[in-house]
Amino acid sequence: MFRNIVSAAVIVCTTVSFAGAGSAPDMKEGKWEISTTIEMEGMPVETEPMKDTQCLTKKNFLPPLGDMGKECKTTATKIEGNTVKWTMKCNEQAGSMESVGTITYKGDKLEGTIKTTIKDPEAGKMTMVQRMSGKRIGDCK
Repeated sequence: MFRNIVSAAVIVCTTVSFAGAGSAPDMKEGKWEISTTIEMEGMPVETEPMKDTQCLTKKNFLPPLGDMGKECKTTATKIEGNTVKWTMKCNEQAGSMESVGTITYKGDKLEGTIKTTIKDPEAGKMTMVQRMSGKRIGDCK
């Protein structure tokens, strides 16, 4: 159960769409490689970096990757210069999650953090912090 919640949190938190959020940050559209590490409350070490490639555009800074997150709602989105901030809440049968994220774009690079609080009826309350870094690696095909 715990592994499923963490997997869902990672997928949901990295699939936020910011279409219509306002002016776009300084970000070059294209194919991006994003590396993410996860720190879990109560675990002494962070995970090995996970890498993913995504096509990012000025309309979708982090486009949806699938059907995960149907029960998730972005409750606040704000763009300040090159930084995008958001809050997202999810309610699933297995519990609820609330994420607060910040990503700063610098042309062909990005850095960000997502802090997620997971409330699971079986495992209780857990906190997870994802740290992301990314770079543009080419054009989308």
